[in-house]
Amino acid sequence: VLYAWILFPLEVALAAIPSLTYLAPLSLLAGVANYTALAAVAVAEILEIQKASGFPSLQLTAFRNTVSLPSAFGVGIYIFQMTGMMIPLELAMEEPSKLGTVLGWAVTVAALIYAGFAVLGYMAFGDDVEQIITLNLQEGIVLPIIVKGAICSSLLIALPVQLHAIWEVVERRFSQRRISLWSRALVVFVICLLATTVKQIAVFLSLAGSSISCLLGLILPAALHLTLTRESRPPPPFVSRAADYVLIAFGLVMDAFGTAVSIMDLVM
Repeated sequence: VLYAWILFPLEVALAAIPSLTYLAPLSLLAGVANYTALAAVAVAEILEIQKASGFPSLQLTAFRNTVSLPSAFGVGIYIFQMTGMMIPLELAMEEPSKLGTVLGWAVTVAALIYAGFAVLGYMAFGDDVEQIITLNLQEGIVLPIIVKGAICSSLLIALPVQLHAIWEVVERRFSQRRISLWSRALVVFVICLLATTVKQIAVFLSLAGSSISCLLGLILPAALHLTLTRESRPPPPFVSRAADYVLIAFGLVMDAFGTAVSIMDLVM
């Protein structure tokens, strides 16, 4: 808790950086730190598998408990939630027309890395794997410190990038597009407050993913696509419209179910 508030002035200083272009090197540095931590944990998991001379007995209790699936889905969709970054990223690119290709490759590579990382963790620790994988790194002192330090550094550096779209909306509405340091500091303050008061971080991420990310990532894009193409000539193909309806229905079900389960987990 103390460390979070010690770093608060630094986050406010990073928040004062005006352009997403200037934040690009910080985003790259955050990515390097994050994937360095993932690589270190992956090595530790491989060593754990070798130490056990095989894989642990997997009961797959998480998959048998259907109530836990919406929570896992909420966390998963939260990780890939980038809706608010699309327009700022496109405007900051030298060749905006390539946004779709670059984004497709980035999401695919990230999904493969995270999926492989998750499978490797389950193979190493079985049903004893923790929601926060660093809690499984009990042996030694140096490795857990390095991993946690790298993850914290990546989060610290990447925060202004993630919040850039929010600041643009707020400043367009309240300060005629001029940088408003007080509003940026207020957003950072609220985030620090949540980070120091919420104890069940995995459940909180699931709640955010199920309630907000499902809405922004699945329901609204499909609904907007249906609305914008309704009067188009020629009309969109049946497969396109059917996919939109499927996304909306799936998003509504997972949103309601995941939000309810996360709220129950928080209050119980």
